[in-house]
Amino acid sequence: FPVQWVVRPPESDYRGYAGQLASGMLRRGDEVVALPSGQRSRIGAIDTFDGELEQAVAPLSVTLRLTDDLDISRGEMLCHAQRPPVVARELRAMVVWMSERPLRAGDRLLVKHTTSTVQTVVDELVNQVDVDTQLRSPAPDQLELNDIGEVHLRTARPLVLDPYSQVRGTGALILIDEASNATVGAGMIQAD
Repeated sequence: FPVQWVVRPPESDYRGYAGQLASGMLRRGDEVVALPSGQRSRIGAIDTFDGELEQAVAPLSVTLRLTDDLDISRGEMLCHAQRPPVVARELRAMVVWMSERPLRAGDRLLVKHTTSTVQTVVDELVNQVDVDTQLRSPAPDQLELNDIGEVHLRTARPLVLDPYSQVRGTGALILIDEASNATVGAGMIQAD
């Protein structure tokens, strides 16, 4: 559950975490962990515009109230405590490059992943996919417009990741040019 908004009306004790459930199901009373901070709590209530629910199933948008006052902000993720995803600053992704300017190792970009946007460096271009044969060629010098390739990224802050093949909502990302704020690539996180 990527936290999109923290709901705290003025002069009220209400504190909720609003967003869209990316996968699975959450129930009132479930133990959750906030990642990447690692804080734990239980779901006290699941709120919607139409009232409270006992459970929420993806892709429902809800507001979660926890039994403890945790300092959680946009970009954090609430996950089942027994099955948390990977928290990492390094990841591999299959990327479709969508810019006239080629992608090279060492480039600095922004990664938008769920509700979090973080600075990243392209550590390595691992391989390139031939779209006609689906065969991979070893490490190219650069990815050109419409090229597909596997890249290794290193982020400034940890991200909460799942392989795209397991959970699409938390396994997808986009790459953004820092200077122009233009989307320059789209990617799928790969399993290690």
